Parts: sequence; structure tokens; C-alpha cells
Amino acid sequence: QELTEMVEMPYPLNDISVMHLLDNDLLIGTWNNGLYQMKLDAPNFDLQKINVLPHPDIVDIYVDQDDIWIAGNENIGYLEKAPFGVVPLRGEKNLISSLDLTPGNDIVVSEGVQIFILEPQADTSVQLKLL
Repeated sequence: QELTEMVEMPYPLNDISVMHLLDNDLLIGTWNNGLYQMKLDAPNFDLQKINVLPHPDIVDIYVDQDDIWIAGNENIGYLEKAPFGVVPLRGEKNLISSLDLTPGNDIVVSEGVQIFILEPQADTSVQLKLL
């Protein structure tokens, strides 16, 4: 898409790490300041912070048909498109660098040189299993 117009933002947003376009919203991940949602069809691009995530560093955003998965440095957030929520990650804290969905709908995450698959637990949390 061609950029045809520049608009000055009424507020600064520093340290952007990742962005994902979702319908008329732009999800913006930051280093050290969490996740934001910008309404592109609102006047002045209404920007709201999503406060339900347990981690300030957002490194990846993956959107499937119904859900949004947010990878942070130390945790993974699960957001339903409405309303937002979080799935706790059990076990040791890991430095998550990326996540993706397999053709079998399993969620795979990477941590440096190791790759894990998420395993649902009985208490609605998830645990990393080394592949």
C-alpha cells in the first residue's frame, strides 16, 4: 500500500519492537512499555495501552482466526479479540524471542537456540515442552 499522507501523532510512542495490523486497529509492541492498540479509524488515531499483559517487553505478535498471541521476553500472553485476557506460563521464566502456529494448530515458541511447544495444563495455564 502506498503511503499518501503523513499525520503528526499527538503523543510520542518510543521503543517500538513489533506491529501488527488487525482490521482497523494497529497492535504496537514496545520494548519496556508493553502493548498498545491504536484505532486507525478514530480521530487522532486513538491509542490505548493494553494493561492485562504480565510483561513489558513485546517481541512478537501472532494473530490466528480467533485469538492473539503476544510473546514477551519472559512470558507469553493470550488475548481473545474481545475481551482481552492472559494465559499464565508455568515453570521457569524464559526469554521468548518468537512464536508461530504449526499446521496442526500447535503453538511453537523459540528461546534463543531452543524450540518449545506449548502444552495446555489442567489449571488453564500452559507449560513449555522442549522439542
